[in-house]
Amino acid sequence: MKELGDETMTKDSNSNSVSLKEYLENLINNEVNCLNGKLEDFVKLNQEQHDNIKKAIEIATETLNIRLESMNKFREAMRDQTNKFVSIVEYRSGHENLNKEIITQKDNINKDILTLKDNINKEIMTMQTNFADAIGDLKQSRANLEGKASQTGLIIVGVFAVINLIITGIPLLQGFIK
Repeated sequence: MKELGDETMTKDSNSNSVSLKEYLENLINNEVNCLNGKLEDFVKLNQEQHDNIKKAIEIATETLNIRLESMNKFREAMRDQTNKFVSIVEYRSGHENLNKEIITQKDNINKDILTLKDNINKEIMTMQTNFADAIGDLKQSRANLEGKASQTGLIIVGVFAVINLIITGIPLLQGFIK
C-alpha cells in the first residue's frame, strides 16, 4: 500500500521494493541520458551541417570569385576593344573628309583629262597642218622633179637629135661637096 508521506512502495515480501524516488531518478536519468545522447548526436549533426555549410560557402565564394575574375577580364577585353574602335563621330567625320577628297580628286582628274584632250586635239591639228604642208611640199617637189626629168629628157632627145643630124648630115654634106 502506498502512503502519502512515505516514499516507499510495498509489495509482497518476496518482491523487491524500490523507492519511488529511485524509480523516478532512474527514469529521469535514463531519459536524460537518452536526451543527452540525442543532444550529442544533434550537436554532431549540427556541427557537420555547419562545417558543410562553411565548406559550401567557401566553394561558392571561390567559384564566384573565379566567375567575377573572368567577367572582369571579359569586361576589360571589351573596354580595350571599345577603345580601339573608332567612334561614330570620328568615322563620319573621316568618311565625309574622304568623300570630299575623292570628289576633289575626281574633279582634278576630269580637268586633267579635258586639258589633255585639248592639248592632244591641238597637237593633232598642228600635225595635220604640218602633214598637209609636207604633202604640198612633196607634191611640189615631185612636180619639180617631173619637170626637171622632162627637161632632162628633152635635152637628151635634143642631143641625140643633133647627133643623128650630124651623123646623117655628114654623108649628105659629103654628097654636096663632091
